[in-house]
Amino acid sequence: MNLPSAAITPTFSLFFTVFLACKAYAVEVVDDLKLVQLIFRHGDRAPLHAYKNDPYPESMWENGMGRLTKIGMEQQFEAGKFYRQRYSKFLDPSYGPNQVYIRSSDTDRTLESAEAFAAGLFPPTPETEWNGDLGKSWRPVSIHTIPLDEENLLSKKTACPAFFRLAKEAVDLPEARRLYKKYRAVFEYVVKGSGLSAPDRAAAWNVTFHVHDVIYCQRAHGKPLPVWMNESVYTDIAFLSDSFFQLQFGANKDKPRARLAGGNFLALLLKQMQDAVRSNVTAADKDRTKAFIYSAHDSTVAGILATLELYNGYNKSTGFIGIPQYTSTVLIELFKNNTVRISFKNTLKEIASLEPQVLQHANCGIFCPFDKLVEITKDYVVKDWDKECHTGEFGEGIDVDDVEIALITVILVIILTTFALGCYKRRSQKKSPLLGNVSRPESGLSVTYSRLDQEDASV
Repeated sequence: MNLPSAAITPTFSLFFTVFLACKAYAVEVVDDLKLVQLIFRHGDRAPLHAYKNDPYPESMWENGMGRLTKIGMEQQFEAGKFYRQRYSKFLDPSYGPNQVYIRSSDTDRTLESAEAFAAGLFPPTPETEWNGDLGKSWRPVSIHTIPLDEENLLSKKTACPAFFRLAKEAVDLPEARRLYKKYRAVFEYVVKGSGLSAPDRAAAWNVTFHVHDVIYCQRAHGKPLPVWMNESVYTDIAFLSDSFFQLQFGANKDKPRARLAGGNFLALLLKQMQDAVRSNVTAADKDRTKAFIYSAHDSTVAGILATLELYNGYNKSTGFIGIPQYTSTVLIELFKNNTVRISFKNTLKEIASLEPQVLQHANCGIFCPFDKLVEITKDYVVKDWDKECHTGEFGEGIDVDDVEIALITVILVIILTTFALGCYKRRSQKKSPLLGNVSRPESGLSVTYSRLDQEDASV
């Protein structure tokens, strides 16, 4: 079994940070580009919430729960330096405001990640220094965002009933049931050790996922496992968390989940590429946006990979992706010949090679013609996100308004039919009073509904 990357030891993680800071990069310099799109997860963070029997106090996280740590800031700064070298022949080092557009979700850890990334990507030049001290080491770069309650591209905080329903129902997928049955003792062990309650399978999955996240964050900062946890169980819950995350976000061509996890963002990325294809500009043009950079979350990265059919469990180039690591990045590069290359950099795994790993769609080449990319991803593109999100229980692609109209129509038909039958009955009784004394048998329509998945729901 390929162990998930979450099992990396604290020493390994700290070594990697030092390694990045000291190593002179041997980076591929990419040229002949029209457009670059980078979608990355924020850097190292504190846990979102503690659990009941957590031995480490929240006060150990100096910036607060869920916030970017110093390690995370360093990770993103180094990532920015890496991409500065990779695109040194494409992006103007003096940074024109129209050349790069950086957008972040409206959370502290992603905004701060974007700022650290931008500091590495665009260090001051003699022409841009703005004072004698700070201005020689840093310069401000615009970061764009919108409120979380309006965000439907980079974060899943906006209400999307259809997505949340599908994510919740992931526990009933055959693979989730199989894993729960196989690792049931592990689930029960984690629930008991954490002091949390899990009355059903869904709760057991959520507890295990949450506890793994907390312990993973602590280990990245050199903290030993809690006394009730051991390496074997931790390896198991890391694997289970990676697997469950994939099930929730549409891995392995699960189109309904993938569409709502990243289909609207995919539509925007394709639109940006389409504009670049049609503009017929060259890389020397300094008055256009050459790069769109997005600072977001593991769910954002997973959603885009899923819509591209590149989030498929084990990949020979990237290994077992699972939950995208801190600073992991999807690179979409549009070349002057209108071909697209997609790569993935899951940083903590690639000590041997800092280069992003090229991902190839099953139905296209490494350099995929843009029109072909549009064709093979069309089933994942969401054109009306609000409409698809509010499909409720009626199924994919059905508009709630249409259903309401249909129901009202049916009710009106029933009322009119009942009224007409009543009138007919009264007229008939007037013509033949004897009919009024005849008892009629009740009649009804029996419809049998069957589950698509007939597996034992009690597993």
